[in-house]
Amino acid sequence: MWYVQIKTCSRDPSPPPYEYVKGGGGIFNDMAVHDLDMTRFLAGEDPIEILAVGSCHIDKSIQDLPGSEAFDTASCIVRYPGGVNAMVDVCRQSSYGYDQRAEVLGTSGMIATDNVYPNTARIFKKGMLKCVALASFT
Repeated sequence: MWYVQIKTCSRDPSPPPYEYVKGGGGIFNDMAVHDLDMTRFLAGEDPIEILAVGSCHIDKSIQDLPGSEAFDTASCIVRYPGGVNAMVDVCRQSSYGYDQRAEVLGTSGMIATDNVYPNTARIFKKGMLKCVALASFT
């Protein structure tokens, strides 16, 4: 296996309405699940261990809801059978707008997606940083 670590980050520009959060299953169910699914896809196997923690820093109106519905900020560490670890962080508010990033670190380099560029894929290798251009969709 050439990769050793996966990281994802998902942050929304503002918290959803209270009614959306209440009864929705919480931040792991409605937000982190997408990042966890992405790490599972990238790892190519099902996780064997997950550590997930959350807290309420942004929207105090949800802090009395049950379980993870009370969290607006969360982190997960996921371990896969092949030894790959994944880290996921999610937050219901980012003052600078949507923030969606992913990174895979491997034995020969790294590939990362970012928010700023029309094509966010970059490849990091010894002696090289390359921004990969997409072919036109038209």
